[in-house]
Amino acid sequence: MTGGPDDLLPPGPTPAPAPAPAPPRRATGVDCEFCGCRLDTAGNVLQRGDAARTYLDLEDKLAKAKESLDKANASITELRGQLEAATAVPARRGALDDL
Repeated sequence: MTGGPDDLLPPGPTPAPAPAPAPPRRATGVDCEFCGCRLDTAGNVLQRGDAARTYLDLEDKLAKAKESLDKANASITELRGQLEAATAVPARRGALDDL
């Protein structure tokens, strides 16, 4: 006995060697559960899902509607100025105004 704590236990079996690390997986891609898009491992879109395409179409429609609204507002402002000019009562001039 050498007197150490390891002397109290019987010798155990030799530990098994650690398993070799698994080879890295081939980069295949990820399916997004939210929008249904297919992404590569870097996060780039490989294929858009139906929900994502619908959302992008709505964004395009919204942008076109905002542009149309801006044009209509500009037209309304221009026409309002023309209406005010057309309905303004001209100042009366009398014969003595030129004196």
